Amino acid sequence: MQEISLAKQLETFVNEVIDKRVLVSVVFAVVSITILTVGVFWPKVYESKATILWSNTSSLSPLLEQNVARSTTINDQADIAREIILSNKLLDQLIDKAGLGVDDNGNPISERQRELLKGDLRRSIKVDKLGKRLIVISYRSKNPEKAYLIASMASELFIQETRQVKNQSSQAAYDFINRQVQDYKNKLDKINSEIIAFRKQNVDLDSDTRSGVNTRVNNLKNLIRETRLQLTEAQVQKKSLKEQLAQERRRIEQQLAASRAQASNRVIQSNYEERLKTLQTRLDTLRLSYTDDYPDIVQLKEQIRNLKLQIEQEKKERASGADSAPAPTTSGFEPSPLYESLSSEIANIETTIKTLEARITDASARLDKELERANLVNALESQLEEMTRDLDVTQAIYDDLLTRRENARVSLNLQLENQGSTFKIQEPAVVPLVPVGLRFLHFALASLVLGLAVPLGLIFAMVVLDPRIRNEEAIDPEILDIPIIGVVGHYANDRDMQTERRKTRVAIAIVALTLLVLAAIVLLKINQYIGA
Repeated sequence: MQEISLAKQLETFVNEVIDKRVLVSVVFAVVSITILTVGVFWPKVYESKATILWSNTSSLSPLLEQNVARSTTINDQADIAREIILSNKLLDQLIDKAGLGVDDNGNPISERQRELLKGDLRRSIKVDKLGKRLIVISYRSKNPEKAYLIASMASELFIQETRQVKNQSSQAAYDFINRQVQDYKNKLDKINSEIIAFRKQNVDLDSDTRSGVNTRVNNLKNLIRETRLQLTEAQVQKKSLKEQLAQERRRIEQQLAASRAQASNRVIQSNYEERLKTLQTRLDTLRLSYTDDYPDIVQLKEQIRNLKLQIEQEKKERASGADSAPAPTTSGFEPSPLYESLSSEIANIETTIKTLEARITDASARLDKELERANLVNALESQLEEMTRDLDVTQAIYDDLLTRRENARVSLNLQLENQGSTFKIQEPAVVPLVPVGLRFLHFALASLVLGLAVPLGLIFAMVVLDPRIRNEEAIDPEILDIPIIGVVGHYANDRDMQTERRKTRVAIAIVALTLLVLAAIVLLKINQYIGA
């Protein structure tokens, strides 16, 4: 189907409305009378509002070091107000105070009815924010007095409950902080007593500090190191002196041995010479009387020759056995001044060595004691530092708690005097005179508008959605392949014209009757309103 122009569509729509004018008038009448009838019986709803001003500042705030009231936003306060008002506690108080907890005969309602009533109140009571510091509590009801009563009582109960909760919260906070202050004061006293007892038990801890003990330990280590160096030097010096003394002793002993050997050789030589001399004298005497072949002379010559040979042999033996001679004995040893000086120095060095060794032993023992003392002092100082640290932390918390307690005291006094974060009724609830929501006037206007819009809208939808061809523009010659020769208009005879006139009279009558019914209903409603 080919697309139809808007003008042709409007023409078709108008033709359909004219053709179905009776149906349009009937739908108009039904819709209009129905809507206006609903408006007549539509319940009136009255709404009463109470505006509450929220203030989170106080005239005393500039006088305080800090604002004790916690900073909250209007959204937070609106949520808090909604939770408080819609709580079971406040709803029970509201039901009892407003007299909603009894039936018409004055008997208490059942628990089920009470819970249903609470549900209805939760749905009807609204809490909204208005601006930056205003909270609106509203309630809708068919009874204006009931709406006023619920709105006013809900706002009053909310303010009372808020003040009571704030007072209880401030009192609970103050009591809690006060208990904490007492607990930390007891902790401080306990830690102070422990520190005093600890210092009495370790009186010398102040003098024997960690640095002092470490200084003594370092001094003792330096003393031991220097003493060991001195001991090593003394031992080296002693060894050197002993070597010199040994050399001096060997020299003296060699001199002594040489002098003894020389003296012995001189004795032996003098004996040999005396004996040789004697034999030579006897030989010369015998030669005076005898010849050389005389047996005694021959014997003397043999003895002289043997004696000379023995003297030569003795000289050779002394010369060859001088190096392998046995060590000389110390008998008759006479020390030299150098030997005595070296012996004296060795004795002094030995005394010095013993002194240094004793000093090292004593310093080592003292070092061990100082190391033990250092370990003890380190442990004691660590314990004292831990106790002091606990004291400082506890003191800081105690001071902070003291400040908080005073702030809590000021906050409590402000709450008791209603000087803190407060709510007050800015605009109290009043008895509503005009209902809210849809009223009869709205239904009257809607009945005319919708009475026309519904049938016209249905016909327009039918024209748009109906696939039948009502206009030559809807025929596509390319699809049908049939040429359009012309358009034959509707020919109405006398009977058709009478039928059309009758439809027109019926449609006008229905519309007129409908308007008269609507006018009558409106007049009756106005008279009822004026009479009420």
